[in-house]
Amino acid sequence: MSDPFFAPVKKSGGGASRGSSRGGSRGSRGGSRGRGGRSGDSRAINPRPKLDTGKKNRATTSMAGKRKHRGDSDDEDTGSGARRSRKGAVEDDDEGGDEIGAGGIDDMDLDFGESDDDEDDEALLNETPAQKRLRLAKSYIDTLQHTGEDEIGYDAEDIDRDNIADRLKQDALEIQGRLHRHLAETFQFPISAEKAVITCRGHNLAVTSVTATESGLYAYSGSKDGSIIKWDLKTGKKLFVFPGGRKNVVDFKGHTDHVICLAVSSDNQFLASGGKDKKINIWSVQDNKLLHCFQQQHKDTITGMSFRKGQNNQLYTVSNDRTVKLWNVDEMSYIETLFGHQDSITAVDSLAKEHCVSTGGRDRTVRLWKIVEESQLVFRGGGFIRPKKLNKDVVEEPKLVATPGVDGGVIMKEKKDPSFLEGSMDCLAMIDEENFLTGGDSGTISLWNVNKKKAVFSMPLAHGFHTQPLDYSNGEPTPSGGVETPYWITSLASLRYSDMFVSGSWDGTVRVWQIGKNMKNFSLLSTIPVIGVVNDLQLYQPTLSKKTLLVAAVGQEHKLGRWLRIKEARNGLKIVALAPKSKEAEQEGGEDDAEDEDDE
Repeated sequence: MSDPFFAPVKKSGGGASRGSSRGGSRGSRGGSRGRGGRSGDSRAINPRPKLDTGKKNRATTSMAGKRKHRGDSDDEDTGSGARRSRKGAVEDDDEGGDEIGAGGIDDMDLDFGESDDDEDDEALLNETPAQKRLRLAKSYIDTLQHTGEDEIGYDAEDIDRDNIADRLKQDALEIQGRLHRHLAETFQFPISAEKAVITCRGHNLAVTSVTATESGLYAYSGSKDGSIIKWDLKTGKKLFVFPGGRKNVVDFKGHTDHVICLAVSSDNQFLASGGKDKKINIWSVQDNKLLHCFQQQHKDTITGMSFRKGQNNQLYTVSNDRTVKLWNVDEMSYIETLFGHQDSITAVDSLAKEHCVSTGGRDRTVRLWKIVEESQLVFRGGGFIRPKKLNKDVVEEPKLVATPGVDGGVIMKEKKDPSFLEGSMDCLAMIDEENFLTGGDSGTISLWNVNKKKAVFSMPLAHGFHTQPLDYSNGEPTPSGGVETPYWITSLASLRYSDMFVSGSWDGTVRVWQIGKNMKNFSLLSTIPVIGVVNDLQLYQPTLSKKTLLVAAVGQEHKLGRWLRIKEARNGLKIVALAPKSKEAEQEGGEDDAEDEDDE
């Protein structure tokens, strides 16, 4: 056809093919080199990505070598003189080494080097998030291992390898909630109240709650007088006071009624407080000022709150309105409300996972809320508790008890099989992501596992009995007679991911407990004398200190009411430093353990 559109396409490189004959090889190849291409080569070159400076220099050198190599090949066609000239050039090149000759980098060498770099670049571009995390983790481990060399040149890589592995394993177990540290036996008991206990006073009414920063620098206490006080944990000195205001005062920057609960974020930036005025106040730890106030979100008294451990400052709050609410403190925003409890919620606790545990007071249930799955697990307590055998280390079983008789009289009867009805579940503490503790007005402490519907272990009458007077008609109890009733469990706190926790009541002691290695029981380890109602407890190891601290909020009254009053008590904080055992005590303890094993 005459139409140029249908004209046959001319193949490129045809002239170069003809030029590769013996008569015109040099001219064609020279022209090819002048244009910077290789049209005379029958092999096609794949397009390459743009090279960096180092690659470009290497490629230039390699190309120069190939051009010289091809020039020598052209000379080879002219005759024996060219062969002798080429041989001499090779010998000169071997002796000098400065100029790349026939023995230089060939085409395969250039392609191989470029393909490796290209493959690395493509691997990085096609890398998945999981592969990237793995690569960064390996790089981090290599960095940690190479930091083991000291100035002398001693390589501590072998020594640090085990420490790095233990550290990574510890982090993974903590995230999964399966890290258990056996620390209870490492502390020195009993504790001397005069030397180890610091008393902090500053509130006019009963102290209801306490919290402390994970750094171990500050502690905060809330009171029925509506104020919050910031304390120095090392010295026990008062640093700052967030005053309370009068009831029903509008736009007051603070609380206008009882402060019931406090919580500090794990990054030590925010302090959250709640109470009877239905407000949730967010304070700045560093600047000591109010940042935000959530009003009228809860419809009744706020009884508990807890920050999720980790980078996300997610806050859980519970109230007498029977709801659990979630907040994003970083954004100062509300997230959602969880429903399920049938009575006032008395406490809430959480750890690293996006879960929280709450106790429902008189509905006698504990609920594990799974936020992401939008589901909940219900653990039912309550009922009559009939201990088969009382722990004599905890309480001495009474032989006779008083019961009311006719005309105001008292009848003394022998107590055979004590049984108590659990009316309310008032406090809880999480040990790890799978185990937690609860306490209530029956005086029983129960150990739970999220995979079991019923409590794994229960300690009835954990703080013993007290005598409940029978007659209050004259405003004072009668001197004779009374009903033996258990001390309520008013507070619980655990040393996270360990085998130790503490409990409080108003029997005059804070009791320290040790959990068994199989997480199926616990036993009394020691007692710390504290006079008053222990309304709240905190037990933790500060990040900036090697000491383990116990902080107790003590008052003359219970934080939720005025059912009792202890005149001998003083409203304030008790800061107790738990000292580790001395080396001699540890050696003696190890010998005792060895003897016990031999006896067995």
